[in-house]
Amino acid sequence: SQGVITEGMHTSLARQFENLRLFINEYQKIRQSGEYTQQMSTLLSSKLAIELETMQSTYINATFTQLRQELNDGLEDGVDQFIQTSGFLYGGYILGVAMIFLFAWLRYVHNLTEDILQTKMILSTIPIDLIHKVESIHAFIVGERRN
Repeated sequence: SQGVITEGMHTSLARQFENLRLFINEYQKIRQSGEYTQQMSTLLSSKLAIELETMQSTYINATFTQLRQELNDGLEDGVDQFIQTSGFLYGGYILGVAMIFLFAWLRYVHNLTEDILQTKMILSTIPIDLIHKVESIHAFIVGERRN
């Protein structure tokens, strides 16, 4: 049934353009002649003008209204889909950052804490008088307190 309607609209539009061409030709002939008012009223009340007006008001305006509505619906769907996709991507990004934090960063901080505790334990086993005698150990400890 949709094919019949489409074929009918093709025929109607072809006739509409042909009528429009004829109407414009007649209008140009009227403009070139001197009897503008009388012939113009005759042209505007002719069967051709009435058919053009009927086609314009009945079919073409309704078709363009439907086309405009389809375009608006398509744009709204596209924007909604873009917003939804952006939300999923942002959620994935947040999830990825959380996974990196949980698995990589916390592991790194844990290993760093173990290294610090191990260094403190090693330093606590060295006698204090030896720490003061060995210049590199003494400089390391003094430098660590400044930082």
